[in-house]
Amino acid sequence: MTRVKAQGDWYKSVPKRASILVTCGVLLVAGVMGFGFSRSVATAPVVTHQVAIENMRYTPAVVTMHRGERVTFKNLDLFPHSATGKEKNRGFDSLAIPAGGSWTYTATQEGTIHYSCMFHPTMEGSIVVVAP
Repeated sequence: MTRVKAQGDWYKSVPKRASILVTCGVLLVAGVMGFGFSRSVATAPVVTHQVAIENMRYTPAVVTMHRGERVTFKNLDLFPHSATGKEKNRGFDSLAIPAGGSWTYTATQEGTIHYSCMFHPTMEGSIVVVAP
């Protein structure tokens, strides 16, 4: 004789559902906490060099850095300046950096980049990018 499941028998499937829910919960918590499910690779922080723009000059005038590192130009003068690369194929252009403002460049290829201020062409500097 076949037994028909009554509506009141729902509780008989609770242990199976509960074990599935507990298993999913454990896997979710373990994944979030990183218990062997994923590996994070520690990366070294990116080096950022600083160039001050003050008294109508770049200080330091020459920065040596590795490919992938950054240089931040901080304008400490009371009027705008720029850091505009002279090389067309490897240059960069900060455009106008306002007084108190800054601009950051990330080196992508090796070589020397000469730059000057587009407002004050006698202001000059260089970035020498070497292999990491």
